[in-house]
Amino acid sequence: MAKTKKIVKGNSLASRIRIATEGLMLAKADGESAASSLEKDRKKLLAENKRLIKKRGSLIKKKKTTANRLKKTPNAENRKAASATSKELAV
Repeated sequence: MAKTKKIVKGNSLASRIRIATEGLMLAKADGESAASSLEKDRKKLLAENKRLIKKRGSLIKKKKTTANRLKKTPNAENRKAASATSKELAV
């Protein structure tokens, strides 16, 4: 005996299409919210990166000046300043 295919009724087909469309709309909304939160995180990280680059540049400059000061007068105060600057730059 040959198997016969079932005929899909119009109401059930419309119902399946409606359910699938609703699922796609929910997925689209979730994707949009995820994209917006990623954009916020990206902006925050870029700002932090910019701040840290600026801080690193000033610390390198400070390290150079403290090293020059230490060469001129090697006293305890200048050694402490050079050591503190090096430690802060390492972090």
